[in-house]
Amino acid sequence: MKKVVLFVIVVVFLAIQSHAEVLRIGLLKIEDVAPVVIAKQKGFFKQAGLNVKIVYFNSALERDAALEAKKIDAEIADPIAAVLLNESGFGVKIVSVALGVKPTEGIFSLLASPSSDIEKLSDLKGKTVAISRNSIIEYVLDRILKPRGIKVKKVEIKKMPLRVEMLLKGRVDAALLPEPLATYALMRGAKLIYSDAYFKKSISHTVWVFRANYLKKHPDVCVKFKKAYNKAVKLINKDPNRYRKTIEKIARVPKLIKSDYIIPHYTPFERLRCSDFYSYVNWMMEKKLINREPSCCEIEYACGK
Repeated sequence: MKKVVLFVIVVVFLAIQSHAEVLRIGLLKIEDVAPVVIAKQKGFFKQAGLNVKIVYFNSALERDAALEAKKIDAEIADPIAAVLLNESGFGVKIVSVALGVKPTEGIFSLLASPSSDIEKLSDLKGKTVAISRNSIIEYVLDRILKPRGIKVKKVEIKKMPLRVEMLLKGRVDAALLPEPLATYALMRGAKLIYSDAYFKKSISHTVWVFRANYLKKHPDVCVKFKKAYNKAVKLINKDPNRYRKTIEKIARVPKLIKSDYIIPHYTPFERLRCSDFYSYVNWMMEKKLINREPSCCEIEYACGK
């Protein structure tokens, strides 16, 4: 009798899984994506009725191209990338912030070369700063420097490992870096000049982005994703060290800084504030990256209660 009951349970489970919505998620190997990876490992997506397939990419360019080609259905990006995708005619929706609800999440650090004489922000005047143009990196740099009237020579170095190398060898005076590369550079002698964690309110965010057509076709997927995601967030925040090795592997944390690496506090699903959205949009308008100002409600998506 027990064998019959077990057989029935297995058949029902397999039937449910066969009807589970397929969600292909494109990820970069960064700390921001940890809740999704852990949610999949723990089976939270299956429990929510989702068949999640994770596809890793080496660059944001490759990831966005896959989204446009409909090879993936969702990704973690930043608001600037999301707006650019939307304005190019490819409809996307921002469903939640990943990191950046608080200033201490998803930190960007402005670092000076070990060999430079730069000690404070004002010392950067006229100096070279390595960034990636027309990206959240340049946005953060402008948010730090523009209010202070500090003008620098921006040097385009898209590949972050190369940006670190150029900084440490003194080929640029300074660079703006995310974690864990910023901590690695500090351990190698770079000097912390400023961080966006110093702001009272967060100025940089990563966000979860879905194809608009996919959400239209599968309106229940976002709620299921949110349920599984929040479950993983709760687990990580409750005992971060339990998932340290997994997160270090995901974020490719260098061995040199593993003992100093701080696991970020992950925030449950939360919509990007419209005030933050328009801050990005206004910067993009000033840079002439877009020709019109999209509205907050146009690109954001309410993912259930």
